[in-house]
Amino acid sequence: MKSVLDTFLDEIKYLIPASNIYVFDVSNESRMMDLIRFMDQEGNQLKKDLKLFRGEGFAGSVYEREKSIMMMRKKDIDQLNPEELPDETKSVMGVPIQRSGKIVGVLTVSSNELNAYEKYHLMLLEILANFLSVAIENARHYESAKTKSQRDQLTNLYNYRYFIEHIDEYAKDLEAKGIKENLSVIILDIDSFKAINDEHGHESGNEVLIELANRLERLFGHYGIIARYGGEEFTVLIKGMPHNDVIQIAEDIRYSIASEPFILYKTIDGNVEVQEINVTASIGVSTYPDQCETPQELIRNADRSMYVGAKRNGKNKVASIV
Repeated sequence: MKSVLDTFLDEIKYLIPASNIYVFDVSNESRMMDLIRFMDQEGNQLKKDLKLFRGEGFAGSVYEREKSIMMMRKKDIDQLNPEELPDETKSVMGVPIQRSGKIVGVLTVSSNELNAYEKYHLMLLEILANFLSVAIENARHYESAKTKSQRDQLTNLYNYRYFIEHIDEYAKDLEAKGIKENLSVIILDIDSFKAINDEHGHESGNEVLIELANRLERLFGHYGIIARYGGEEFTVLIKGMPHNDVIQIAEDIRYSIASEPFILYKTIDGNVEVQEINVTASIGVSTYPDQCETPQELIRNADRSMYVGAKRNGKNKVASIV
């Protein structure tokens, strides 16, 4: 979206004389417009917080009338009380951005010059608005598809594929730049998760996974990338931190899971039954270059640490194989 809008405003500036360019995003439910892009006469794209109601200001009038407007006299412009336009504005055009018959935005260009525009400028702006509508929709579809390919549907954490690809790309970037930096992976596996599913049902098992994901994001998301590795396994990638500090983070993760019960909600005959269950996790940690020769070995080493050092030694432990 950002790239599409940046490129689009640059092209408008090239094709149409403009002191200022505005792109508004319309919410038909609230009948409000948000300014999502603004470019001044120097070509600077600036952040400018502005909201308009339908019918408010010049752009709001375009939204309300649902048609293009071109004004070449300052007194006509001033009658609309266009708070979004600077006082020196003497010419202005605005066109609705439409998709599937609905107005989804408004595109406005203004000039500090008298009689800056002719009819062909308005026609050109309408054509550009149609292109923008298609480009924005394509960008949103792309972003949605990209998010779906990177995110786990149940927990909304990053998925296994994204996690391993990120490690690989990051490692290659470090190597290309000749940078030596610690990379660590924490892998955790919920203890006796099958027993939770068997006793409470798979829906309750999903509730545990979702709550665990929320805890990890809330408490430890600032440390690095968190992903659902698969099933009841989760991973955390931490960059530039000593191994012993990562071990402490892993211990904090273990404690945050074990110290606070997980709440399950079951609906039985229309009544909601609330139940608390205790959950623990076994955790493995690996750091490059301390425990492995390449970053790509991190996951395998952390996984081995978890099973050999934590699971086999009683569970609810943090382990690292040196």
